[in-house]
Amino acid sequence: MRRAKPNETPCDAVWPITGKPCRNAPCDGHDTCEAHAPEGDLRAPAPPEEQRCTATNRESGERCRRHHRPGGKVCAPHGGNAKQVRQAANVRAAEAKLTAKAAKLVGEPVDNPLVELGRVAGRARAWMELLEGRVEALLESEPDAQNDEDEGEGDGSTQRRADIRYAHRAGEQTRAEVQLYERAMAQLGTMLTAIARLNIDERLAKVTDAQAQAVMGAVEAAIEYLANQLSTCPQCGHRAGAEHEAEAFQVAARTLRAVK
Repeated sequence: MRRAKPNETPCDAVWPITGKPCRNAPCDGHDTCEAHAPEGDLRAPAPPEEQRCTATNRESGERCRRHHRPGGKVCAPHGGNAKQVRQAANVRAAEAKLTAKAAKLVGEPVDNPLVELGRVAGRARAWMELLEGRVEALLESEPDAQNDEDEGEGDGSTQRRADIRYAHRAGEQTRAEVQLYERAMAQLGTMLTAIARLNIDERLAKVTDAQAQAVMGAVEAAIEYLANQLSTCPQCGHRAGAEHEAEAFQVAARTLRAVK
């Protein structure tokens, strides 16, 4: 639908929600627009829920029927081109792609939380270094003079700049890669601070020592069992048989399972 021009007679219907007169141009040969056609609403279907603007049309009182930009919530006429809105939309779009990939991953059960926490910190550092490379590539690349239809809204008034910020009629904006990099640094710093407070290395050393003590205890129990069997079994000729060895392993296993 299009708005009626000053020299045109607008649609003669009113919007039922607000009671305001419709200002759209009527269909050819009719007094009403597509939304108020006698045979029903003839407007094109609204975008899918996940792509539809969440704002409300002030004239009709209906929810806006336009698309919002990727990662955004509102269309351009409802503030989707504002600097902070575009910036937040870029971050959400980048995070949505990563979340979609992460949803397909199936993790293994965590046996040792302390070891796993160290691995998570390593992954966080690798993610930060990956983003750092992306930011460095932006800084090292040359500006591209090609018009960016998305950032310039197709009017040719702005140009893409291959650096950490780009110009737009709403003002300079920071690229999503830079924002993700800054967030990754902050998260890694928080994680390393938590690890330092938990004394992970010291605790892991204690766990390793306890595991070694448990194994030694199991071995000693098995040796003691064999010694008792050899000293009390006249039929074996003081030689450990297969049945004694199997029983010794069972004693060692029971000892390890008893360790808390």
